[in-house]
Amino acid sequence: YIELLRKTTSEINEVYIKNCDIIDNSAFYDLGVTDVKILEISKKCEFLITDDSKLSEYAQAFGIEVVELKAIKNESFR
Repeated sequence: YIELLRKTTSEINEVYIKNCDIIDNSAFYDLGVTDVKILEISKKCEFLITDDSKLSEYAQAFGIEVVELKAIKNESFR
């Protein structure tokens, strides 16, 4: 696990968004600081993986492909 984490961490690109840069985002009041940052970063990614329904709805509204973990989990109960 540690080796996989090291390899993955060395290959990723970390992005930082200042809080003051997202305060005026219209989704801020519904999603909060962290999820708005995730939403903004996701706009530049291939897809978003989340189990947060509200974040998922916002992302889909922006045309972001979403892998919903809750949906996958619910499918396993059928």
